[in-house]
Amino acid sequence: MRASSATDAQKLQLQHCSNTLLRRIEAWQNRQVLFMPGVSALRDEWTELASGPHPPEDIPLFLPSQLNGRAACPRTLEMIELRLREGQAHDALNELCQGLRSRTYMLKFKDRFLRGQGANTRARNCVKALDVKINSAAAKYRVAYRSFATLSESLGHVGWKEKLHPLADEDIRALTDTFDLRPGEGRWKVSWIWRTYGSNERATEDELSDGFQEGESLPSTSLILT
Repeated sequence: MRASSATDAQKLQLQHCSNTLLRRIEAWQNRQVLFMPGVSALRDEWTELASGPHPPEDIPLFLPSQLNGRAACPRTLEMIELRLREGQAHDALNELCQGLRSRTYMLKFKDRFLRGQGANTRARNCVKALDVKINSAAAKYRVAYRSFATLSESLGHVGWKEKLHPLADEDIRALTDTFDLRPGEGRWKVSWIWRTYGSNERATEDELSDGFQEGESLPSTSLILT
């Protein structure tokens, strides 16, 4: 949302969210100093280097994965963040795959059924909204993966690299952009995100032939047809 184009109500809501976030960060900092007292020096150093006022979203939290040995951190806290980051990474992959599936459905629906400039314009807007969701999920995964990988190395956590991998731009592609899970000559290999997400061969064949399974959260076609 651009500040110049936002309404007074939107600006008020944005300020409310900013204030709420700031209060939560301050509450976190008060608790954090009890378990990680060395963080206080890092926070003071950041405050001195930061020029002028800064929005709450720019305030560093100094989580265990962000310390890089600059302050002592109990192993228990590192383990807690490790588990949370792992869950965050899998949740982000789930969101990413759902967004890709919905986008593919929307494009198929548009090509098959929609006629007229108005309907196609609304469909393109739906696709753009899904692109935002996909990019947001990808960014969330990359943040979670970096933190999880850092903590795994520090804690000696092993066995996770078979499921979670660095997310490259070329990995972000729909399942139906490929042919099957057993790539042969002349066939693309399914992106690893679909293997981690849990797509098996039966589900893959069904989706390739029928589009999407029933019950998937998809864009409302009624908004496009009206």
